[in-house]
Amino acid sequence: LTWGVELEFVFAFHESQLELSPVVLLDGVSHPSTPQKNLPYKFRRDTNGFRNEIPSVALPNRVYNSWGVYNEHRLSNKKTIPYQWQVHNILDKVLDEKCPTINHHIEMAHSIDEKEEIMYNEWLIMRDHSVCGVGSQNIPTWLPRVQSTRNWDSYGLELASPIFGTDSNQGFNEIAQILEATKGTSHGLTGAFITNQCGLHVHIQAPTDLQVLKELAVLTIVYESEIAKLHPHCRRPEHLNARYNIESNRLRFLHKDEERRARHTYGDLDVSNAALERQPDDFLDTIREQINNCSDAKELALLMNWPNHGLGHELGNRSRQVNFTTAARPKTAPYTIEFRQARGTLNATDVRKWVEFCIGLIRVAQFYVDNPGRFPMKSFKGFLVDRNEESVAERFYILDLMRDMGMSEEDKSYWRTRMARF
Repeated sequence: LTWGVELEFVFAFHESQLELSPVVLLDGVSHPSTPQKNLPYKFRRDTNGFRNEIPSVALPNRVYNSWGVYNEHRLSNKKTIPYQWQVHNILDKVLDEKCPTINHHIEMAHSIDEKEEIMYNEWLIMRDHSVCGVGSQNIPTWLPRVQSTRNWDSYGLELASPIFGTDSNQGFNEIAQILEATKGTSHGLTGAFITNQCGLHVHIQAPTDLQVLKELAVLTIVYESEIAKLHPHCRRPEHLNARYNIESNRLRFLHKDEERRARHTYGDLDVSNAALERQPDDFLDTIREQINNCSDAKELALLMNWPNHGLGHELGNRSRQVNFTTAARPKTAPYTIEFRQARGTLNATDVRKWVEFCIGLIRVAQFYVDNPGRFPMKSFKGFLVDRNEESVAERFYILDLMRDMGMSEEDKSYWRTRMARF
């Protein structure tokens, strides 16, 4: 199988690392630009960079939260503009110095139709529109080695990896080097940290067998809450942080009558195991029937990433726990399943464990197609629901799924520790 990752983080840097392009007028005179550090909220709200229909007022924690670039000689009325490529350039130089053997370049964000597999032959430094800086005054809280609150700024970035294969450790070796360089050193002038806005997105080569893809969809629905327990609460569908970003794949099956074109989030709806348990006895069979009735990957994506209204969501809303729209993209784009559940991390071991888990999900879907009697759940009525708490204890456990993946005891121990922590 092939795979790749998207590493989201907040990148921090000292003012001395900024290189701001001057404004050159028609007479050839060059006028230097300067950072503007105290931007009014209205400016930051209106330049948050979101390219969808979600009103900015609905995303108070996603406003632009970095410095601006000021030049009084700018010909337009906008004398102050947000960063363009300046922060990308800082990280690019860091990687040039610290990872000289790893190919990388700065890349703009692309729409689905513009993405091509050939793009992913080296690391891409990209703006992440769902991650913002934390404000200069807050940087020491996130990066304790920084003492000054006046000379440091931060900005949301993403590193998208090349396409790697499961037949070698090259990908994991490069990830370790890239993360070490990005984190910076105790006396360095750059660094990085993770906030709850940051995700670790893993793309795994999608099954070419449609039946295996459908079995993966069933696994996604049945085990959604259990897989969510491997991650912090902020990455779970019921959490406020998950709205607009990593909402449930169960929505279409539980709440199809709630669809409204003017509705931008469905994160307030109940998608818990308890909600499944309240459905008719044959509800799992009904889910399987709806999934099996899909004639291709596009129909499956519309089901799993419901609803499909909104700009850029013609194949379904990719902002779900698992994104099936990437398996329905144009043939020139990478044919993948995107697992979006994990919180961002700068720990290479955590990245590797989650990548291997996602690979295991693809493989165990194939296993259940080949061995249909081995699927652990026959009916949602098997759930043991504790009526006094929001959490639900199932009669089956995610370690059963790990067993069918063929997971080692060492890896099981790693995930047990994470579940206990979260």
